[in-house]
Amino acid sequence: MRPSQRYQDLTTLRERARKLELARAAAAAQKARDAHHDELSDLHAAREAVRGAVGDASISAAYLAMASGALGAHERAVTSAEARVRAAEAPESEARLRLSTAATDRLVADRWVERERRDRIQTADRKADREASDRAGARTDGAAPPFDGPPDPV
Repeated sequence: MRPSQRYQDLTTLRERARKLELARAAAAAQKARDAHHDELSDLHAAREAVRGAVGDASISAAYLAMASGALGAHERAVTSAEARVRAAEAPESEARLRLSTAATDRLVADRWVERERRDRIQTADRKADREASDRAGARTDGAAPPFDGPPDPV
């Protein structure tokens, strides 16, 4: 196997590994985004519940304190979910960059293999042309044809 072909195989394997790495990182980031969305939905639902209860004039101060604590807990959950999203997006970005580099390396290897293939074909064509011209040149190089004896009398 030629070195260029080995390098192409290696870069193809590296690119596949980077794709898998990116898929895993993207899945983790999406999971974090989904959890953030769920926390935002829970916070919105809790706020609506508190707004509905506040509209009722017969609520107690204890209920308001409890509702305020619950809203605070939901807000803290949203904040921590946002932090998890940011934390998950960094590895995804890095994986995307590594995949881009691996894809570039594979393209370089593909071009190397293709250039070697074209060079082998051109070399074989030049050799065949040289051999053909050598065979033809022996007859058409301007030299006298080989002497076969005196011409036939007519």
